[in-house]
Amino acid sequence: MHFPIQPDFGQMHLQMHQWEGWKRVSKQDPKSKLFEELATELGAAGFKLVKSRGAFEREREGVNDLFKLDFYTSTAGNRIQPAIIMRFASLDRLYHQVSGAKPADRKYHAAVSFAIWRVYGGPQKYEFLLSDESTVGTVAEKLSLTFREVALPFFDNHSTVADVDRLLNEMPNAPQTILYHTDGWTRCAYATIAAKLAANPRYDELVGVYDAYLTALDGGHNRNRYLMLLRVLNEAAQ
Repeated sequence: MHFPIQPDFGQMHLQMHQWEGWKRVSKQDPKSKLFEELATELGAAGFKLVKSRGAFEREREGVNDLFKLDFYTSTAGNRIQPAIIMRFASLDRLYHQVSGAKPADRKYHAAVSFAIWRVYGGPQKYEFLLSDESTVGTVAEKLSLTFREVALPFFDNHSTVADVDRLLNEMPNAPQTILYHTDGWTRCAYATIAAKLAANPRYDELVGVYDAYLTALDGGHNRNRYLMLLRVLNEAAQ
C-alpha cells in the first residue's frame, strides 16, 4: 500500500521566506544604490556620506564642505539637483549669536548654499533624472563629473573667510551674488561678518548697503536682528 507523501509545510514556509527576503535585498532602493556608487570617488577626495542630510561632507580646519543631493519627486522619477554648501566655524560663531537657531539646527545654516544649476547653467545641464535602478549608473557618472568639474574646484577656491568676503561682497546684492545664497537675511549676515573678519576696507559702505536691503526686505522683519549683529561685531573687534 502506498501512502501519499505529505508536503513539508515547514520547509515550504522557509523557502518562501528566503525567496521573499531575496526579492527585498535584490530590489535595492535606487537612491541608496546611487549613494553607494558615488561613495568611492567622493571618499577618495575626503568626503563622507551623511545619510541624514543626503550629502557628502568633508571637514577641513574650520571649514565644512558639503556636496548635497536634493531630490524632487516627479511622475517620471526623482529629479536630482546637486548643491554646494560651505560652513565656516569663525563665521558661524558670530552668526549664531543673533540667529536664534537651536544648537541642533545650527548645522543647517551656512555661509554659502546654492543649487549648482542656478549658478552654472540651468536645470537642463545640472538636474538629473533617476527614474529607476537601471539609471543609477548613468546618473552617478553625471554627478561624479559635476563633483569633479564644478563642486571640488569651488570648494578649493573658497577655503578662507577672505574668499567668502570676495564672493559675497565684490558685487553685493547683484543678481549673480544673490544666487550664492537665496535667503536674503542669511546672505547679508554672513557677508557682513566675512567683511568684518577680512578687514574689508569697504566695510562701512557694505553695512549701509545691507541695512538698506534688509529694511526693504519683508517689511524690515530682520533689520533689528541685523543691528544686533553689528553690535556683536563691534564688540568682538574691541
